Amino acid sequence: MKETFTDFPEDRPEHSAPVDAGIAMPLPRQDPFVVMNSFLILGFAICAEVTATLALKAADGFTRPGPTVIVALGYGTALWLMSTSMDMLPIGVVYAIWSGVGMVGAALGGALLYGEPLNATLLTGIGVIAVGVTILAIGQGQH
Repeated sequence: MKETFTDFPEDRPEHSAPVDAGIAMPLPRQDPFVVMNSFLILGFAICAEVTATLALKAADGFTRPGPTVIVALGYGTALWLMSTSMDMLPIGVVYAIWSGVGMVGAALGGALLYGEPLNATLLTGIGVIAVGVTILAIGQGQH
């Protein structure tokens, strides 16, 4: 069996999943320090995204220049950092954590900055998302 690699933007085998008969095989075990840094980068990406989302409301339809600049820089930074974290983490895990934690951050930020309501149902949902994100992070360490 000849081992080849999938076509990634960076043509480096260490970032590619081996392919056998057209079926992608799991990536080899990764250095825990590198994976932890990838989660840290993802955390910064989520912070940038939540900041941009909260500024989006303040931008008032892009009529206020200050918040509009924050929106553009925040989303640009967030997407760049998220794509960087995908160098070592699976897309599904990255996107699940991104969307879950981002939603929690936006909900809590909206309550703190804009006085939006948080009731028991919303808080229960936030708790369920936190449990789900924790399970995904634990599952990332298992191959």
